[in-house]
Amino acid sequence: MMFVHTYIHLSSPLTSVQYPEIASFLTETERCHIVELMKTDSQGLATHYHSQFVLQALKDYKTYVLFGILIGYIDKRSLYTQVAFLTFEWASFSVPNHAISLFMPTIINELGFSVANSQLLSIPPYAAGCICVILVGIYSDKH
Repeated sequence: MMFVHTYIHLSSPLTSVQYPEIASFLTETERCHIVELMKTDSQGLATHYHSQFVLQALKDYKTYVLFGILIGYIDKRSLYTQVAFLTFEWASFSVPNHAISLFMPTIINELGFSVANSQLLSIPPYAAGCICVILVGIYSDKH
């Protein structure tokens, strides 16, 4: 099985289409439409790589603000605009959420449960969260 995975991984750059201009399965109309969509989607931004872009990102203070938010150092109350608040609020919960989800079975195991039971006991919070997300989605669609 590992060899199949390795073969697929190594052959994917050869079989995937990188640009619509060279996609043989597209008709000329589809190709023109996709190229036009890509042009309007870039909104005048660069579509190529240059080391100058990396240096610009490293010099920009917003890169470090986002990094601080991602690792949970910056509180959401320090953000000023609503759009930034919503974007960074999601990012600030991302790392702590992953930390809890990865260590919850270990924490439950340290409370005295067996390894199998600690894995099973970590399911109910996520099942409840899934149900809540579905219910809130249904409620938000109706109201």
